[in-house]
Amino acid sequence: MEAYAEPSMRQLTLLALVGTSTVAHAADLYVCKDAITCSLSVECADDPGACYRSIGAAIGDASDADNIFLSDETYDESLTLSGRAPDDLTILGDGMGQTIVRGTTTENTVFIEDHNVSFYDLTITRNSDNRRGLRVSGGNVLLERVAVSGLRRSQGAGMDISGG
Repeated sequence: MEAYAEPSMRQLTLLALVGTSTVAHAADLYVCKDAITCSLSVECADDPGACYRSIGAAIGDASDADNIFLSDETYDESLTLSGRAPDDLTILGDGMGQTIVRGTTTENTVFIEDHNVSFYDLTITRNSDNRRGLRVSGGNVLLERVAVSGLRRSQGAGMDISGG
C-alpha cells in the first residue's frame, strides 16, 4: 500500500484554476424571413433553434456577446436595444444594399441606449414616417460597411448620437 503524500502548492493551484475557469461562448443566431430559405440553409438545418424569422425575435432570444447573421433581404422592422436587451451584440448582414433594415415606427429605425453593438455589411433606412435611421444614446456602436440612407433633413437627422 502506498503512503498518502500531501499535494504540492503547484498542484493545488492548478487544481483550483481548473475547477473555477469558465470560457464564454457567443452563440450564432440566424435570421431569414422566408421559411423555405431558412429551411434550406446549412446553419438552420444543423440547429433549427438558432433560426429566426425577424431580427427582433433573434435579439429577444440573444444573450450578451451573441452574433446575429442576417440574410440578404429587406427587414421591415424597427430595432430597440435598451434596458434588459443583451449587450455586446454583433449584427452582420450580407452587404450594403443587400441586407436592408427599414424602420416601421415614426421615430427611429434603430435605437440604442446604453448598449454596445457592432453592425457590419448592411443598410439602415427609413420608411416614409421615420425621423432617424440610427439613434444612439450612450453605449458604443461600431458601424463597418454600413449605409444609413433615405433620410430627409426636414424630418430629422440620419444619425443622432449622444452620451456615452
